[in-house]
Amino acid sequence: MTYNTFETTLVGILGRDPEARYTGDGKLVCNMSVAVHRGKDKTVWVQVEAWEKLGEACVNNLRKGSKILAKGTPRADAYVNKEGDPKASLIITAREIEFLSNFGGDKEEEGVLEGPGTEDIPY
Repeated sequence: MTYNTFETTLVGILGRDPEARYTGDGKLVCNMSVAVHRGKDKTVWVQVEAWEKLGEACVNNLRKGSKILAKGTPRADAYVNKEGDPKASLIITAREIEFLSNFGGDKEEEGVLEGPGTEDIPY
């Protein structure tokens, strides 16, 4: 049994279509840029990654404008941008994603998809 001691849940809207790629050992990872609204005038962009079957379902069923609920383990990645300024991004490795709307539409979708346990995700 896997116990996650640090997990987060977010609800947001995809800012672009999900992007899929394969790792060197052939595992699919889907990357999504998700806008999470905090208050009236504040939007936080969070990167959500979904692995293997969960990622495949996201690529096949989500598009820019789709609303999702994602649960997973957060991490922060620090980097330096092109201008030389230090920046950081928040990345959620999803273990569960619920499609709240499909293909950016208003239709409510049912169901929760679960991904691999954290022990199966190559960091």
